[in-house]
Amino acid sequence: MITHLFVYGTLRAETGHPMAEMLRARARPLGRAAIQGRLFDLGAYPGAVSSEDARDVVHGEMYELELAHAARTLLALDDYEGYDPADPAGSLFVRHEYPVHDTPEPAWVYFFNGSTDGACRIEGGDYLRALAGRAAPSRSAAH
Repeated sequence: MITHLFVYGTLRAETGHPMAEMLRARARPLGRAAIQGRLFDLGAYPGAVSSEDARDVVHGEMYELELAHAARTLLALDDYEGYDPADPAGSLFVRHEYPVHDTPEPAWVYFFNGSTDGACRIEGGDYLRALAGRAAPSRSAAH
């Protein structure tokens, strides 16, 4: 059974999202990590897609799921991510086993399952950095 989870968006601890808090209560944080992929800004949340290009990196955090809570935690996360294991094609995100850079074990990763046409790519692959950039005040001539 896969006991590791890689998160890159609203589930990252620094977002303060209630689901991120639930994850921290049920899993052990292992620190920063990265996967090969591309990250897109989908509005209220980001979406990662896998990539064959080794230069494409998505930054996030790795967690170790507590065995006693793993199934219940994954069910809650599946619901949050819009993933239905019985209908992957109709799911918003799909949970896959995926390699994580510099770690010996694969982790669960939720990949966006829709079209990224028209979505802005998050350059550098770091959602938190992109959020900080959104919140930064503009430096217009009026200031």
